[in-house]
Amino acid sequence: MRVEVPTNPSDLLDLAAKIRDKHTQDGDASLLKPLKVEVVSPSIDEANGHDDRAASLRKQAEKETEARDVMLEPIRKFVRQSRDLLLGVYADNPHTLGDWGFTVDESPRGGNAPTPAPK
Repeated sequence: MRVEVPTNPSDLLDLAAKIRDKHTQDGDASLLKPLKVEVVSPSIDEANGHDDRAASLRKQAEKETEARDVMLEPIRKFVRQSRDLLLGVYADNPHTLGDWGFTVDESPRGGNAPTPAPK
């Protein structure tokens, strides 16, 4: 038989709070008196507060990411069209697109490079 200690921070904090609450409920009869629960108790509360705020921020970040992603396709289209138009104008000198913020990469694409002849 095993009694696991949670590795998930939220689960660990929940269990710590339950242990502390049981200790408090048992009062002087608590078996945890030697552990001086009152010393760690404020840390449990503070860590729970941080955990709650972190969860809220994750939800907020998810909403913001979704809102951003909805807007990306027209922007992606604009960037592609800009690249294509500028490549037409600067066909003889595509490095000029760097002035517009584009990264110009002349290295061959993976898989398209010729295979060297065996020796």
